[in-house]
Amino acid sequence: MLRRLLILGGLLLLVGLAALALAGRALVRSGRPQRSGEAPLAGLEAPASVRFDAWGVPHVIAGSGRDAAAAVGWLHANDRMAQLELSRRAAAGRLSEVLGAATLDLDRRFRTLRLAAAARAHLDALGEESRAWLEAYAAGVNAWLAARADDLPPELRALGVEPEPWTPADSLGVGMLLMADLSFLEWRMDEKRYGWWRALGPERARELAGAPAMELAPALAERAAETDPAREPGARSGAGASTDAG
Repeated sequence: MLRRLLILGGLLLLVGLAALALAGRALVRSGRPQRSGEAPLAGLEAPASVRFDAWGVPHVIAGSGRDAAAAVGWLHANDRMAQLELSRRAAAGRLSEVLGAATLDLDRRFRTLRLAAAARAHLDALGEESRAWLEAYAAGVNAWLAARADDLPPELRALGVEPEPWTPADSLGVGMLLMADLSFLEWRMDEKRYGWWRALGPERARELAGAPAMELAPALAERAAETDPAREPGARSGAGASTDAG
């Protein structure tokens, strides 16, 4: 009897492992980019074509700039939908909705910087042509999403994310995110340098950063000087003046 139970248990284990392997294989192979054939993309003025070179770089041939923007949106979704989704969530301070507490600090930071609000303000100020290009790009992303349905990249399936329709504001938000990420000088973020400059003054901020040549944009330096600790009532004067860091 015991032998039969062991055999049965072994068989069940093998079946379970096989099912797990098949599920894992399906997950890994999901959302693969299309490299040949045709794809539906409504709203084009004329058919657009894409050629992938030996390095996998796409070359777009389209009848107009808007058609090219739509094709590029489709191509970005085709190759980078997980990156697009996580990037727009980062810009909007919504990563923690899918990644949990580990990204709360990032969400707080980008909400404090108001990247999403800045993106919406830029969108409202755009001219007709620029807005049309952004709308065409969004249409391309959404055409890929609509055609794929549940066949999404494994990262999104593993997280249980169902992407919302892409919008022009999402594109601008990702641009704001990139600008924030690239705003380094002496490996210090602009807003951090500004905070040091305002709280400690230029000399102590440079000392803290270990960068004697560190500078701040003139407009930011002027703004920071409005609350220069040397100007505050009760502040000690002279080169040795300091504030209590607690």
